[in-house]
Amino acid sequence: MTKDKNIDLDELSHADKVLISLYRASNGKTERVPFETLVLNAWKNFPIDFGLPNHPEHPDSSVIAKRLYSDLITKRLVISLKNKVYRLTEKGVVEAESILGLAKTKKENKKKLTDILLNRDEEQFLENALKSKTFLVWKKGNKQDLIDYDVRVFFQFSTGTPIKERKRRVETAEDAIQKAIKLQLPEIDELKNLFAFLTQRFPQLFQEK
Repeated sequence: MTKDKNIDLDELSHADKVLISLYRASNGKTERVPFETLVLNAWKNFPIDFGLPNHPEHPDSSVIAKRLYSDLITKRLVISLKNKVYRLTEKGVVEAESILGLAKTKKENKKKLTDILLNRDEEQFLENALKSKTFLVWKKGNKQDLIDYDVRVFFQFSTGTPIKERKRRVETAEDAIQKAIKLQLPEIDELKNLFAFLTQRFPQLFQEK
């Protein structure tokens, strides 16, 4: 039931959600769990999935029972005991931990992406650079046609801009490109290559005379 890619708990099947609920109700062990306890746990964890259609404030035990017998027990992830008591098998514990581990990884990845925030200067650089004539010439493979003017257009400074400010704008551009790479923005690899070419080909524009 686990997938080969990172997942979100909301994307799981009902069977996986019942399995996780049983795992949580048994504290991650093969301890016995009464059916009523499992039903309440599953409903609290996933109220939309396991609430009655017309009364979601109450759990729907029939859905949970169906998944137990149609999926989890037949796949030997859960064992049915007497008096409507169930427990995970060792295989079931491993499966539940695998699902939760994948979901945690995806959540962490999402958090990392939300932590990669472009500030206003970085956003402005990327927007202007991707639309610039300099980038258009580069993409056409005509790098030999690029001149000092194109560098100034790319980094957004003029002939009168102090060297210190020029260096700051280059640093802003570099930071923006690195963040854009992590965010996997379109055409960012080409932009990175252009940045490297311009800073290496025209170093005199960023140095004191």
